[in-house]
Amino acid sequence: MSGKMRNSGAGIRTPISRTKTWRPTIRRPRIKSALFYQKIAKFASPLIKTYKNSYNKSTMKKTTNKRTSAMVMLYLNLQCAEIPPANAPALIEKSYQKVFETIAKRKKTKILLGITGRSIELLKEQNPKVFNLLKNLIKAQKIEIVGGTYTNPVLPLLPDESRTRQIEKHKSLVKKHLGTKPVGFCPPEFAWDPTLSTDLAKAGFNWSVIPHHLIYFSQTLNELAAIKPKRRKYSAELWIKLLEKSWIRRLLFLPLIGWLFNQELSELSHEPFYISGTNDEIVGIPHVRTWSGFINASLKNSWLQSHDRLKRLLRRQAIRGQGYFMPYIGDVENIGYGGNSPIVITAKEFDQFLDYFEGAGFRIETPAEFLKREKPVEKIYIKAGSGDPTGSFDMWTEDPDNMVLEKICGEIRWKLENVKQSDKRKKIEKYLMLAENADGRAWNPVPERRLDCFKAAEAALELLDLEKK
Repeated sequence: MSGKMRNSGAGIRTPISRTKTWRPTIRRPRIKSALFYQKIAKFASPLIKTYKNSYNKSTMKKTTNKRTSAMVMLYLNLQCAEIPPANAPALIEKSYQKVFETIAKRKKTKILLGITGRSIELLKEQNPKVFNLLKNLIKAQKIEIVGGTYTNPVLPLLPDESRTRQIEKHKSLVKKHLGTKPVGFCPPEFAWDPTLSTDLAKAGFNWSVIPHHLIYFSQTLNELAAIKPKRRKYSAELWIKLLEKSWIRRLLFLPLIGWLFNQELSELSHEPFYISGTNDEIVGIPHVRTWSGFINASLKNSWLQSHDRLKRLLRRQAIRGQGYFMPYIGDVENIGYGGNSPIVITAKEFDQFLDYFEGAGFRIETPAEFLKREKPVEKIYIKAGSGDPTGSFDMWTEDPDNMVLEKICGEIRWKLENVKQSDKRKKIEKYLMLAENADGRAWNPVPERRLDCFKAAEAALELLDLEKK
């Protein structure tokens, strides 16, 4: 026994044994305290149960909210900048055919599809089987065609007559070969200017896709479209583009990019709006482009993005989102083949995404169906800009090849004014439209695509010279 003494807690000092471990005396809780907690539990349990029931009801109510509508959109372009013309047969078999077959097998799936007029012609010529599959999906109302152009040019950079020609040619081919009439429009390269709303209204369209960054730039005087070394901190996509030449800077700014990326995915307001332009009748359907890249990355189940996160965020949009949500606007070429995206998903992974999307609780309907029930309230002015993260047209105007090509196209348009309406004029117009193709000018096109534009322009000039003789 030691001579040291310790207070036992009851007022009695007891010696501490070296052989036995000392343990404090455990006091029993007072009866009054126990009764107090029992009363609180008895009072709170009905409230907790009521809260849980009301939360579940409100969650179910929000899930089937008529205003939370959504749809997936794909874009098909057989003149894709990164794919040589010789690879078209493989592209059709590995990508287009598998995507169309995936949609055909699904019972409830409905997709918006943008397709260039030239792609309609080439698909029918090169693979009638896949073309007929597309026609059957349109008849079955599994695919709705969205308006576009003949060769995917940047419309704001074209004269009024040229862009009207591009839009009308596309409309006539869709009606002739696919037997339908589009009511919505997807601007090539997401390029917009205030006068385009008049052209679309004259062509019979009532809505158009508008990327979210153009809405933002319109509210900040479009400062990012200026050629300046300093850019405003806006989107994750923009910062990746600005820092792509320096991996050190990328690493330093990675937290900022991640934060912006999550902020864009958290955007819940997708309310359509009237586009304030030279015509105020066109409705803008906003689209946050970050979502398309996020979906592709999530389907690969990487350590940064995963299937679980994708399902969770889709569910959040279905429950809390407002307006018309378009989570995915992607090139068909990036499904099963590969185009301008660093991530190529398989048809099976795309099918899996459709499962997640349709199971999230959205009301799946076209923008036209949504707008019949819900009329936009807000009116927003959209300034001129493009789908480039900076909103600039630089990639289509600053390149030396593009400068030369546009100079030749300007000469063709000037000479074309003196040509009377005839079969020869139609041929010249077709060659001119092929030369206006944006995929031969930007996004790092393969040489074959650039040369296709130059050859078409040269063919138009030769016909014009023959007209003089």
